[in-house]
Amino acid sequence: MKLKTLIPTAAIALIMASCSSESASDKSLMPANASTTDSVMYYFGQMRAADYWRQANNDTTLASEVSRQAYLRGLRAGIESIHANDEAYNQGLLMGMQMAMNMNEFGEMYNVKPNTTLLLQSLTAGLKNDSAVDMAANQREFTKLMNRLNSERETRLAVESAKILAKEGPALGMTKIDSTLYGKTLKPADGEKFKQGEKARVQIVLTDLKGKDIKMRMPQEVTVGDRYVAVPISQAVSTMSPGEVKEFVTTAVVLMGQRSHQLNLDPTQPVRLTITALPIAN
Repeated sequence: MKLKTLIPTAAIALIMASCSSESASDKSLMPANASTTDSVMYYFGQMRAADYWRQANNDTTLASEVSRQAYLRGLRAGIESIHANDEAYNQGLLMGMQMAMNMNEFGEMYNVKPNTTLLLQSLTAGLKNDSAVDMAANQREFTKLMNRLNSERETRLAVESAKILAKEGPALGMTKIDSTLYGKTLKPADGEKFKQGEKARVQIVLTDLKGKDIKMRMPQEVTVGDRYVAVPISQAVSTMSPGEVKEFVTTAVVLMGQRSHQLNLDPTQPVRLTITALPIAN
């Protein structure tokens, strides 16, 4: 990334820092007789501040004063680290920041402490010359190892989820369907339950245990046992008859896998599904 693409970003920290105790739309921040460039910087900063608040809508911890000040400190540190007219350094800086974030997420996701010393040694060795790296072979090994880590993680989280749900399910008046799925009937219905391979139209409301909506797209049609349908949803529908309404509890990771991390949900956090199942019209 060239330095010229980063210069407007400097306005974010300067403007947001001075906005921290004033209204976000306070035009008194604009210098007297502001030039076109100054005006652009002002509005650019305001737009980036708006972006921050949009993120805070999905992660309310960002809305606190402590988080906003931490954000500003991070911005300043990044801005002050840039070297003018040294594109290679700036690219290394940006890549280092991205890798640091990746390693932090990696450590949290897999419950490990990444060896940054080994990573830097490996990268340094790979930069000695362009023939030192066999991309295809490295990718194969990397994929194999990540598959192993993912398998180990899924097993560990399934065990943790089962323990949590064994407590939460009965506390919610639900009965065990599977080690990671509990449910209860809200509105009974006559008729046979949906069988393997049958389709059902569904209305699914997903919330946490406090009733807060979780913003994840839910299917409107389910084929019981279909491998493309989340297992707990398929299992839940298989316990229902057309017209029945049931409530279920599982955990975020069981329902959505690694997407739980993207939605800022603790993997073993219990989530509630309220499902209304109707037959597919012929």
